[in-house]
Amino acid sequence: MNIKSFHITRYGPLSYRMPVAPAAFTLFFGNNEDGKTLTIDALIKLLLGRKVREFRAIDRVEEEPEGFVVLEDREGKQVNLPKGGELPALLGITSGECGNIFIIRNSDLSIVRESEFFTGLMDRLTGLRMEEIARIKNKLIDLAKVTAGGVFRDIRGEKLKSRIESAQATISKIESLSMEIENEGYDTLVQEMVKTKEKIEVLETRLKLYENARRREQYEKGKLALENLEGSAKELQDLEPYMEKDLQKWRESEKNILRITEEVRELEEERTSIERERKEIRERIIEVNQTHSLHAEKKKGIDELLKPLIREYETKKSAHVAEKVKARFYTAVLVISAALLGLSILGMFFRPALFFTVLVLLFSLCAVLFGFLKGRYIDQRARLERGLEQIHSTISQFGLHGEDLLSIKVNLQEFEETCERIRLELDRLRVEEGALERQISQLGVKSIPERKGYLDVESRSIEELKERTGESSLERYTEKLELKRALLERISRQQSILQSLFGGGSAPDSERVAFWKGRVEEIEMYSGEATDVTFSEKLLEQESESLEKEQLVLQEKEGKQQRIRGLLSDIEREVNQILNSEGDYLHCETSVDLAGIKRELDSFIDLHEKMRQEALEVHAIFSEIESEKREKVSELFGGESTVSRYFHDITDGRYTEVRLQAENSKIEVIRNDGRAVSVDKLSAGAYDQLYLSIRLALAEQLLKDEKGFFIMDDPFLRADTSRLHRQLATLRRIAKWGWQVLYFSAKEEVKRYLEGKDDVKLIQLPGTFNP
Repeated sequence: MNIKSFHITRYGPLSYRMPVAPAAFTLFFGNNEDGKTLTIDALIKLLLGRKVREFRAIDRVEEEPEGFVVLEDREGKQVNLPKGGELPALLGITSGECGNIFIIRNSDLSIVRESEFFTGLMDRLTGLRMEEIARIKNKLIDLAKVTAGGVFRDIRGEKLKSRIESAQATISKIESLSMEIENEGYDTLVQEMVKTKEKIEVLETRLKLYENARRREQYEKGKLALENLEGSAKELQDLEPYMEKDLQKWRESEKNILRITEEVRELEEERTSIERERKEIRERIIEVNQTHSLHAEKKKGIDELLKPLIREYETKKSAHVAEKVKARFYTAVLVISAALLGLSILGMFFRPALFFTVLVLLFSLCAVLFGFLKGRYIDQRARLERGLEQIHSTISQFGLHGEDLLSIKVNLQEFEETCERIRLELDRLRVEEGALERQISQLGVKSIPERKGYLDVESRSIEELKERTGESSLERYTEKLELKRALLERISRQQSILQSLFGGGSAPDSERVAFWKGRVEEIEMYSGEATDVTFSEKLLEQESESLEKEQLVLQEKEGKQQRIRGLLSDIEREVNQILNSEGDYLHCETSVDLAGIKRELDSFIDLHEKMRQEALEVHAIFSEIESEKREKVSELFGGESTVSRYFHDITDGRYTEVRLQAENSKIEVIRNDGRAVSVDKLSAGAYDQLYLSIRLALAEQLLKDEKGFFIMDDPFLRADTSRLHRQLATLRRIAKWGWQVLYFSAKEEVKRYLEGKDDVKLIQLPGTFNP
């Protein structure tokens, strides 16, 4: 079934003036925003109607398209959509199958939710009911309270896995506790506890002796460090005024003084240069101003004397030109009147009559009248010539010349342009003079005094440092600061010793010194203690460890007396938590109670284990049925399948087979060398060819013996030039097999390749308008 024609009269800003009749291969070409995507969206909505909701990102225009699509099957029967229904209903397929097979949007040939799509499609093609099998398997898993992997589940409110594991662990505890109760001897335990206490007393006495030796050494080291600290602090007091920041400030000030002095020198040189330039410009202004005054006076005379004469001459000349034609007429009439007057006089002479008398009088009047008019024209021309002579005379007074009026006006124009140039030059010089004046003022009023002020500030800063420290040079100041650094370092070392001995935290130095003095005074009592003992941290640590071990042994033996009763209570609590909903509360106070609880736990585990085993056996049966059916689904692919045949033809034999793996519904292809390749390892071009082959094969499965159409939105954007040409050649080959291809593109490369091909129809996209 192919698209015979379509007409989109309106869809947002998109409108086709005439219906479009696609061929077997039709390229719809246009630039971006010329309506490529809107045309595809409109066709999808016209074809699918209400089923279009399953398509993503199809609401660029919220309104429904106006128009129609005419479909025609191989027998010539036509259907008009949307009036005649919806494409899924006509073909007996779903809208998802339409989108995944016949329509390629956003340059993506892959199949949406591929695994689910193949499963649903193959269920319908083969009549299998794999979803119902899956539901039954899930129900069995739920009844047995196990996971898909066969282990007990551990969901909230049930926690069966945790309860069974706890039951198994509790049984082990019960067995261990039973043996311990039988084997534990309490009399031996009491005797061992007495011996351990005696060892602890001896170790505590020795530890006290080592502690006194440690305190004595701590006092001696602390006293020495404190004395060194106070002595260094006293020396440091005289060096308090000496600061790192002041040293840096002194160095910076000296550098700044050198830099600012150089800047002041450069600025003063710049001011001298500008003043010299200003003097030259002032001299030039005087010179140009004199020239401008002469030209201005001459221009004033021209405006007052010469220009009125020229305007008067031009006015008279215009009137004279208008009279020139009339003058020719006057001359002709005068000649004719004179000739006719002569003839009339001859006629009256030879044949006196009233008629000739009237003619003599008439032509005499004409001759006199037109003779007067001709004379007036001659007089006007003479006055014009005198006016031009006056203009020549006047213009020569101003030093200008011209052979005729035009050259005179040209010379006047050049003179006025010269006046304007002189005026502009004078204005420019005055502007430059003003700019130089401002620069000189800026330098003299602000820049130079400002830097001299900075110079004074830096000099005062150095003098203040000299007065405060009494040092006259930077070198002496540096030496004193080095001495201060050495004292600070010595103080820091003594503080570290005291900190390690007594602590002190991060309090201010004065508070820490007071604290350390107090601590030294506190341990002064140990100054004469254990003088024959040399303190060793290692021996103290060994004795401490021995004491700790004996104390732990004692604690362990004392704990054994209470542990058995505690273990029985723990087992009682654990068992009732495990069996919280499966019987009465169980008590565990004796060995008999312990044996009864063990029997209850064994029964609980056996019951649920039996239910799990039975459910897994039935689940395995259904899984085997499901596996067999998946094998049947995968047979729709394979070496002899339509998918493999199309892929083999499209790739010119580089690939021989397309397989669908039954266990995970994943596709792999077989190369002509026999090697299997997964889809994600294919090149971009082979990937597009594969999914084009799958779409063709699935379309044949769905349409039976009928061929269909493909709507493609620039499907080969990832291809380079050579691959793009091969892909387009493949589509042309598919079109020759009976399929219809509607190819939408904005790539000039696609247009150049397909333009002029006999089997390709090119349709220019109409563009969009602003509604």
